Amino acid sequence: MLEAQKKATGTIDATDDPSGGIITESNILGVRKKAKQTYEERMASIAKGREGREKFGSAKGKKKKGVVSSSTNREKARRKPIMMARQSSAVRAKKMASLKEKQKRIRAHIDRAKKAYH
Repeated sequence: MLEAQKKATGTIDATDDPSGGIITESNILGVRKKAKQTYEERMASIAKGREGREKFGSAKGKKKKGVVSSSTNREKARRKPIMMARQSSAVRAKKMASLKEKQKRIRAHIDRAKKAYH
């Protein structure tokens, strides 16, 4: 059974060789699923995989909209990590603002909202 498997796979150990021949790399490593590719073969494989598809790149602001354009600063601000936004001077200034300044800012916001929709 063991000899039949060796003949089927094509592996021969140095112990099987009656003359005690030279041990090759394939004898040590055994049967490999896929031999290592050369640089040219890898590049050819990559090029073959890229055929028939669009180029790399984000499509979030360019192809999904009706008009091709990049994302706006407002869109970028919405995606900014919260811990990064907490460190901004604008947020820190809001925290340090007095009650009078906060009320003034809220009142201005309400007035702008009323003018926009009424």
